[in-house]
Amino acid sequence: MFENKERTPSLADTLAVAGRSWKAYVEGLPSPGFENAASGEDAKKHDPFVYFAHVLAHRAWVQHVVPFAQLAADVRRDALPDFSLVVPNLCDDMHDSGVATGDRWLRREIVPLLSARVLQHGVVFVTFDEGVTNRGGGGNVEMLAAGPLVKHGVVDSQPASHYSLLRTIEQAWGLPYLGHSAAVSPVTRIWRQRRYS
Repeated sequence: MFENKERTPSLADTLAVAGRSWKAYVEGLPSPGFENAASGEDAKKHDPFVYFAHVLAHRAWVQHVVPFAQLAADVRRDALPDFSLVVPNLCDDMHDSGVATGDRWLRREIVPLLSARVLQHGVVFVTFDEGVTNRGGGGNVEMLAAGPLVKHGVVDSQPASHYSLLRTIEQAWGLPYLGHSAAVSPVTRIWRQRRYS
C-alpha cells in the first residue's frame, strides 16, 4: 500500500468535523500510534488511518490507533467511540492461517460485543480485504453484519463494495461522501428500521 502524500480527507476527518469519535483497535500493535510497517503478526497495511498524511499530522489522531487490548477496556468502561475499526493480526484475519482460526477469534473477541450495552444502538460489520477470484475486479468477499439494528437471517445478494460500506456509514451520520462512495449505493436491505436507506 502506498503512503498518501496529499491532504486527501479521510473518514477520520469527516468524523472529527461531525463531532464523532473514532478509534482503530489493532491486534499486535505494540503501542498507541505505532507507525512502523510491521510488528510481529501486526501489519500496518491493514490499518487505513495511518496512510493519510492528515491523520499523521495530528499527533492526537495517531494516538487513536491503539493496541487491540484497549477494546475490551473501552467496552467495560462503556467508552467505545462512535466508529471503531477492529483489525485482527495476520493469523486471526485468516491471511496466514485457516478459517477455523478466524472463526475462533471472532467467537472469542467479537461475538461478546453483540450483547454489550455499549453496542445497543450499533452494528458490527465483518469483511475482508481480498478475494480468491478476479470476479468483479478483485474477487468476491463476504461481508457480515450483526447487532441490534440488523435483521436476523437476511441474505442480501445485492453486490456491494468497501465503498458501499463507507457510504452506509456516511449516510447514517450525514457525513460528506469520500471518493468513490458518492457513486455507489449504501447497504440498505438488512436493517430492522429504514433509518439507513
